[in-house]
Amino acid sequence: MRSWTKADGLGVLVQGPWDIAGLALGESHIVWTGVHGPMTLYGIYESAELYWSPAATTPSGIAITQGPDLTGKLSAEVPMATAGDYVALSTGGDPETPTGPGTIVVQLSTEKQWFIPARPGTRMFLAGMSESEILVMESDQDPSYFLRWLRFDIAELDSLAVGWGEP
Repeated sequence: MRSWTKADGLGVLVQGPWDIAGLALGESHIVWTGVHGPMTLYGIYESAELYWSPAATTPSGIAITQGPDLTGKLSAEVPMATAGDYVALSTGGDPETPTGPGTIVVQLSTEKQWFIPARPGTRMFLAGMSESEILVMESDQDPSYFLRWLRFDIAELDSLAVGWGEP
């Protein structure tokens, strides 16, 4: 991960033993997924984990925290958003990911995870988030054609993670 400032120009902000498959910048955090394996360029990951740091523009301001293991939950590029103490990530439900389509939410301070599954027969794509809501686009099977916007209240994550019930 690189940064550029007018005073210092281009510099390496973060580097590690991983490739970055998703990245989000919030007011207080930089959050990314670190992925591993010989096929990361093709969106196939042998392992993955979440990382974050306080938002910074110089390497001296970076303090990396390694968060929860996300192995088996991600593939391809990973849409991400962060706000306040939370980060949200989309999962595509590709054959390489047994998790299925949906949205993973992690509280950074506790590392608690929730998974909001997509409704049966649909896919989700993360659009953004605020400190109180997560916004996703929903489609029927074709992930390039979105039909609906869904808003999830962060205060309701425990009930959202239960799923949608029977179709």
